[in-house]
Amino acid sequence: MLVLFYSRKNYYMSAKKINSVQLLRVIAVSLVIFLHAGLSGSEKLSVENSLASFYHLSTWGAIGVDLFFSISGFIMTIVVPSYSQRSDWKKFFGRRLIRILPLYYLLTILTALNMIFVHHQSVTILSALKSILFFPFFDDYKFVDPIVGVGWSLSYEIYFYTLISIFLVFGKNIYKSLFIAISLLVIVGLTFNIQSPLLKFLTSPILLEFAFGMICGLIYKRVNKLTHIGNDLKILVVLSIVIGLTLMSITIFVTPNFDLHSMHELENNNGHAFYRAIVWGVPSAIFMLGIILFERVFHQRIVNVLVLAGDASYSCYLIHAQLYAIQAYLFKYLHLGIEFYLISVIPFCVILSIVFYRLVERTLILLFDKWFNTPKQVIMT
Repeated sequence: MLVLFYSRKNYYMSAKKINSVQLLRVIAVSLVIFLHAGLSGSEKLSVENSLASFYHLSTWGAIGVDLFFSISGFIMTIVVPSYSQRSDWKKFFGRRLIRILPLYYLLTILTALNMIFVHHQSVTILSALKSILFFPFFDDYKFVDPIVGVGWSLSYEIYFYTLISIFLVFGKNIYKSLFIAISLLVIVGLTFNIQSPLLKFLTSPILLEFAFGMICGLIYKRVNKLTHIGNDLKILVVLSIVIGLTLMSITIFVTPNFDLHSMHELENNNGHAFYRAIVWGVPSAIFMLGIILFERVFHQRIVNVLVLAGDASYSCYLIHAQLYAIQAYLFKYLHLGIEFYLISVIPFCVILSIVFYRLVERTLILLFDKWFNTPKQVIMT
């Protein structure tokens, strides 16, 4: 922890900027990079991945997505209270779209052009529509993948934001309403033998991971009001980090008889999605809560470069597939080993993503902020 945090006297957590969330975003996107680079990047190197034979480590990085979902749930408990009027749902949803869409649409267009004119591949209408609308389109009862592959997770993000927007209209007890709605949806999805892909999506147990994040957010807000931090709380915070990380790591060695990391398993089988929400979602939420409270109760600050990397995590999530592929081809040309590749690929992707974030993503969001005259910047909220 000493590398990630540094002490500062008389430090008090700001409700608007919780830097440990940025640290968690770095961890989450690093896990995703590790997953994809280990599976696809090693193939481009045309050498055997030495990690592939170590239990389930090669696919374990998919847990980064579950951590991202918990982070999203947590963040909503911080930002939603500022939307106190029923009409504010438009502002809330608009800000969510400004945060997600400009960069995603830009990269979707560039990816589609690359597929068509460079690789001479076709782009289906359904795939294009999925990329534009985030709606769970399907073909032969199978979910259609978006043009930018990692965009599948954004459909769940948009769905979660839509639920929040709906309950903002009613105005009262939004968290209680969300918990009840998510619980009922998941119960329906698990109880009935649903065949419709659309209904599977709407009742997916993966929604529980957002709920876990909201629970952590409500716990954090109560702790943040405390004027005195006792040793018992400090011990619980450390235990949360240790227990969460331990439970997350156990799945490297023990997994079910299906592909726990597969997005298709998550989309097409609610039972498998529920299993993932429990064995990956719960530990991720516990770990997340421990890290965030560690910053608060021990009066710590996050190393600035990690905060910046967290700012760039969305860019990194969307473009890392191109970055690890470029590095793989470079390593192949230079005859460098797979071990060095797997060690260096995460900092390589993160550093270039920071540059991309400063030059492209931040510029796009500030431009849309100005166009739509948003009252406060959308950057990393």
